[in-house]
Amino acid sequence: MRIGGVFILLSLLVLVLPVSAQEKNRRSKPDFSGNWLLTKSEDVVDKLFGPKAEPKEQDVRKTFHLKIEHADPELKLIDVVTTENLGADGKASNKTVALGDTRVFYTGRHGDSKQNAGTAKWDGNAIVIGIVDEKNRTMSTIKLSLSRNQTELTVTTMVFAMKYDSVSRQEYVVGMPMGTGKKIYVKD
Repeated sequence: MRIGGVFILLSLLVLVLPVSAQEKNRRSKPDFSGNWLLTKSEDVVDKLFGPKAEPKEQDVRKTFHLKIEHADPELKLIDVVTTENLGADGKASNKTVALGDTRVFYTGRHGDSKQNAGTAKWDGNAIVIGIVDEKNRTMSTIKLSLSRNQTELTVTTMVFAMKYDSVSRQEYVVGMPMGTGKKIYVKD
């Protein structure tokens, strides 16, 4: 009877320990969910491809947010721009919110649509998203990482150079970074 009881106990431990180790690993990954306010941008990519700087208007204030919905393996990114008209007294009125496209990525597998074509993978406690073209060539990467206390989000972007071959009439990725950038967000 004792040997049978020990055998059952050992069998249960063999079944439970791997499951608890997997659960601990899953829980140790950070959750990127939240509304994030852009506080600092050193983004060469925006300077190259972003909208041209508009004249500074004293009566308009713009704030840039990144909304993230993260339930691993799904990661949704939504850019949000808030524009406020300021009155003569400096108080905000006529608030306008513009939502960008929702981009959805899945850690461990390729995106489902052309708009969301790419891969997302864990790199330690960071997520690296590889944006690919229709031929599955990586055009850029986006790395999301959180501070230790998870109140600051760093988004690092790298765009790879494309070259056009006039003989074959094809573009191809050169492989060297054309521009990099970093944006710092705080929990909103």
